[in-house]
Amino acid sequence: MNMFTYYKNILSNFLRTLHESKAGFSLVESLVAISIVTLSITSATTIVQSSLQNASVVKARSTAVALANEGIEYARNLRDNGYLAGETFEEGSFGDFVSMCTSGCSLDVLDQSTSYRVCNGDCPALGLSDSGYRIGVGNPTTFVRTITTNINQIEGENVEVSIMSEVVYRGSNRAETIALESYLLNTN
Repeated sequence: MNMFTYYKNILSNFLRTLHESKAGFSLVESLVAISIVTLSITSATTIVQSSLQNASVVKARSTAVALANEGIEYARNLRDNGYLAGETFEEGSFGDFVSMCTSGCSLDVLDQSTSYRVCNGDCPALGLSDSGYRIGVGNPTTFVRTITTNINQIEGENVEVSIMSEVVYRGSNRAETIALESYLLNTN
């Protein structure tokens, strides 16, 4: 039984008792009834307001996770397209991306190809357009995605690349960060 139903039952029992006694309402009885109704409405309003706030926090966090995951998928796409084009792990578009993004890059998809910009930790905010979240396109948002890379070697051989996709956004009252990491193996 929720709080609203509880107070409603108390009020109806109180009013039924008064009605059975055939007496009119005194000032005290009226004030008690009004207080109970006011308390019920205030409680319900507080719960609704809290739920709406939580929903916006969850939406922003879910968007940040999706954007971070998308950054890793862009990097994976660069590696796979390079492999299909006959490029080696260290050379070509993926090798350039890995060597340029050790201190941070922003990634964007333009017409089925992935482009990146070196931003050295000061990446631009993403904009929201009809085609999704993009750099410099659409309505500005508070989401900033930074991709950093690190080559992992064993005995001097490039074995894998660590891809860190970090999305920073403005939460309810402070900056929030979502960071995902993936390892892309040398497929050559």
